[in-house]
Amino acid sequence: MRCGPNIAVHRWYETIIGAFVLILVASSAIACGAHSGPDTIWDIAVEPNRANATSGSAPGNEVDFSVVAKYTSGRSAQWTGDVQWSIDAGWVNLQNGQAICLQPAPPLFPLNIPTPATITARVTSEGKTFTAPALLACF
Repeated sequence: MRCGPNIAVHRWYETIIGAFVLILVASSAIACGAHSGPDTIWDIAVEPNRANATSGSAPGNEVDFSVVAKYTSGRSAQWTGDVQWSIDAGWVNLQNGQAICLQPAPPLFPLNIPTPATITARVTSEGKTFTAPALLACF
């Protein structure tokens, strides 16, 4: 006479434990950003994201902005491709990512602080267009 569970029960336990381990491994891989497929851009950021400059002469009136690409693998790298820059403020001259405060920004009512200029970068990669903003305060 045999005591304890039979072989079918042991196999059932092994299957359940194996499935549980597989679920744990898969969920931890997803939580850590694992993916299948190529390492592609999923977003961009402008650095610095917020900056101040004092109107007047260089270098105090200049800020150099750059684009950082964020990839699906979790890495980030300086973007080396073409960037289209735009600015929403007439008191800032923007060329190739270099912003120059031509004069102090008008005060933001009622706070009486300089109205921030929004600098926007736009890049296209693999048929997708990404945009990201940054703010510049001209004193």
